[in-house]
Amino acid sequence: MICLLAMLVAISMYVYLGTFSRYLADDYCETISVRIDSPIDAVLVRYSTGAWRAANRYSNLLFVGIGEMLGRNNMQITIVSMILLWFVGLSWSVHEVRKFLKINYFWSLDIFWGMTIGFFSFLQAPNLYQTVYWRSSMMTHFAPLVFGSFLSAFLVRQLRFLLVRPPSRLVYSISFFAAFIIAGFSEPPATTMVTALTLLMSATWLCGKSPVKQKQFALLAWTFAGAFLGLLAMIFSPAGANIAQARDLNFAVILSRHSCLSC
Repeated sequence: MICLLAMLVAISMYVYLGTFSRYLADDYCETISVRIDSPIDAVLVRYSTGAWRAANRYSNLLFVGIGEMLGRNNMQITIVSMILLWFVGLSWSVHEVRKFLKINYFWSLDIFWGMTIGFFSFLQAPNLYQTVYWRSSMMTHFAPLVFGSFLSAFLVRQLRFLLVRPPSRLVYSISFFAAFIIAGFSEPPATTMVTALTLLMSATWLCGKSPVKQKQFALLAWTFAGAFLGLLAMIFSPAGANIAQARDLNFAVILSRHSCLSC
């Protein structure tokens, strides 16, 4: 409990820093976009006709619009809430993994390990301000980690419940829709989810035990479908052609640049 209290004090400092967040650079452009139109309309317009470098992404601007609905202090509320949700999601994930592996210890240790993981992730962040405290960048890089921790905990919980009861259609729908939304924040979380879920499905199919193996595989497959669809939505965005034209890029140029960087 002393260690838990010490970790709470350390984390409260990161939460307190979030109250000093202010608008900067891209925040103004995004705020104007979601205030002129509704958040959904702003996403559709940018996704269809935008020429900005992130026009093919859809979830980050959507959540910026939702944050703007929180009132005058929406910037501070959004940043603080995301930090708190990060630690809650990690603690829940640790708890569900422990239950899945049938490890028994006090529930307070789940919270401690979750907060410890979150604390060291903040401590090791190369640019904490840009990653967490600048909303425009946070919605691209940090938000998918936050919501991904909740999706991970939810999946582990459902995989554990499959041992005693079959999943409902609602569980499949939530997994699919959540993966699709998380994938839309940016390309890195989308590709990471697709890769991780592919490995999990392979491991489940090869090492899983009947009769629940097929059900576990099906749940992971629905989640994979949502993440893969989100990745395809960004790849084939109508705004993609505008981005390439504005930056004078094409597929051959991108491959050649990556080849040069690898060399």
